[in-house]
Amino acid sequence: MINISKYMERNKQIPIFKLSEMVKDIDDYNWSFEDYYISSDNVTYDPIDKTIFRPDFYALILGTDGWMDIRVNDEIVRIDKNIFLAVGPDHVLQRVAQSEDCKTRTILFTKDFLVNSSNNYFFLESFNHFSIHFQNYVTLNEEDMDKIMDLYTSLLTRRDRVNSNLHIEVIRNLIISYVFESAIIFYKELRIDALQVHTRSVVFTENFKKMVFENCLREKNLQFYADSLFVSPKHLIKIIKTTTGKAPGHFINDAIASIAKVQLKKNKLSISEIANSFPFADLQSFSKFFKRQVGISPLQYRYKLGLKNILD
Repeated sequence: MINISKYMERNKQIPIFKLSEMVKDIDDYNWSFEDYYISSDNVTYDPIDKTIFRPDFYALILGTDGWMDIRVNDEIVRIDKNIFLAVGPDHVLQRVAQSEDCKTRTILFTKDFLVNSSNNYFFLESFNHFSIHFQNYVTLNEEDMDKIMDLYTSLLTRRDRVNSNLHIEVIRNLIISYVFESAIIFYKELRIDALQVHTRSVVFTENFKKMVFENCLREKNLQFYADSLFVSPKHLIKIIKTTTGKAPGHFINDAIASIAKVQLKKNKLSISEIANSFPFADLQSFSKFFKRQVGISPLQYRYKLGLKNILD
């Protein structure tokens, strides 16, 4: 049996799976969206890929037929009928085994898709059922199963009809409703207070994330955040890595890149004007940072979205 904690000690870098990589082998129709995925009602999972990985997305998986074993950090979770699993980018995952008749209702989505405004960047982090500090699966009773299936059916009926930005907005808001409904169920079943935190380290981490959101447009220096939280940079790194598995710089860079994406989508400002709103020396520095984080340049990102600003 693999111990994920020991595996992480031996292997400093656990591969990050993008949403598109996760669904490429699923026996489903040709999925063309990179930011979200809605499984069909008859999807099966084969073959088993036993790679240990971190997702770059959030997942809500409901078992309906057969079973699937997934290792979530150091625990094997069996997803069989009525088991509802919630995981996010802080988890380390591995698909272990499954039955031949395994079927689930699965919703996958990236933060970029759901967080379409810089005003709610840490929206998803406020949900404890996606946290590594709480149990991430529950058994649904008949009433809760009906609620989740109703929302899932609404998403399923719309997944093949996406032909405009308005349709995308409908799907985005339905997934947000799905997240809220799942949170209500998890909090009820596990008796979690929506604002509950268990340790000083978790409180510290949440304060750090809040500070990043409030200051990342003008500060990306680790020393600034350490000073503001009255700790040394070394201690800041230790706490954040212990509670999340990621370095503080990941959250700073991720926040800057995500807010930049939001501004690029609006297409009201030139790329130069957007770059000036971030803590970079010039447009070239901003463009290099964006390409390193996202994989393409800001201009290519706009072209990919079908946008073109005459000022760029």
